[in-house]
Amino acid sequence: MESDTPQYFSIMVRVGSRVLDARKQAKMPRRKLSALSGVSERYLALLERGSGNISIALLENVANALNLQVSDLVAADDALSIETAEMGALYQQANAQTREQVLRLLSADKDTKSGRVCLIGLRGAGKSTLGKLAGKALKMPFVELGERIAAESGVAIEDAIALYGYEGYRNLERQALKKLPRRQDKSL
Repeated sequence: MESDTPQYFSIMVRVGSRVLDARKQAKMPRRKLSALSGVSERYLALLERGSGNISIALLENVANALNLQVSDLVAADDALSIETAEMGALYQQANAQTREQVLRLLSADKDTKSGRVCLIGLRGAGKSTLGKLAGKALKMPFVELGERIAAESGVAIEDAIALYGYEGYRNLERQALKKLPRRQDKSL
């Protein structure tokens, strides 16, 4: 591959950006990364700018020093963010009991959201009426989101829309929806 092709520059910039992001995430000075990886500070600076033509062997040293795999730095898509990679590394280092707790917590959140129904539609379409009937039939609690928003914001829906506009009202909806699963599981 010619070193002046756009694809070459693209991968160099991507790798450099990911090394810089990982180093900042780890709160690691370039000097420490240099000592851990055996790559000079000057060369690391070039790499982080996207202009360092690093060999795979040296890139592996840099990745190892940042507790990453080379693929995390070179992959075309950013499937594993630095945060995800860190969580994976912490999970691998954890004891069996901690791993079990993590899995239970992560799957519990998924389980608490299952079995829920959300009705959406235009104002006056009958969502509240249908929702109450569906709640009784399914033996599930019915929550009127508009009432929650009014209670939490302290203003009626019409006033919230007038004050904040539809975008502001949508923000209030998102906040109420985020709080709803925790509350619904405790008491409704």
